[in-house]
Amino acid sequence: TAAEVPVSAEPTIPDIPAGHVLTLDKEDWRCGERRLTLRVEQLRPDLSRYYDNEWLWVVGEALGPDGAPRGRMGALVRVAALHAATA
Repeated sequence: TAAEVPVSAEPTIPDIPAGHVLTLDKEDWRCGERRLTLRVEQLRPDLSRYYDNEWLWVVGEALGPDGAPRGRMGALVRVAALHAATA
């Protein structure tokens, strides 16, 4: 008989400190029409359950290609992309 592999009900959310800069491809955040660079202010795992725990709201400061701030925003980000961005 084949051994059963346990399946986690929820993907783990990486610990991303405030101030960390994420660079996300357009496929890694909802409504993304471009690559996004975001300086993290807050993660909202409390809202992740509404998105099958596969997406996470990240609040932060959008940064331009030159690193200049472009305004505060929230982005719905793929949890898998967060793991890749912090690896």
